[in-house]
Amino acid sequence: MLDGTDPAIVLERATTPPMPFVLPWEVGTPPWPCNVPRVTNLGGGHPVAKDEFRVYFGGADAVVGTALVSVTIQPKS
Repeated sequence: MLDGTDPAIVLERATTPPMPFVLPWEVGTPPWPCNVPRVTNLGGGHPVAKDEFRVYFGGADAVVGTALVSVTIQPKS
């Protein structure tokens, strides 16, 4: 999570990948053609509701997808 005022400041980091790409078409496993196999990226997103974002991702340098992500902020213990 980046600071809203200064995105050069990292506030939090995920302990696990937010979207682990594992499906054959996401990583370029045959029969899905790809430019570079096993390359994935989460490109960006925008808010659609208070705690929900639409994100865009690419897989195997050949496919593009979108997903809705819900966020729950939990207090630190």
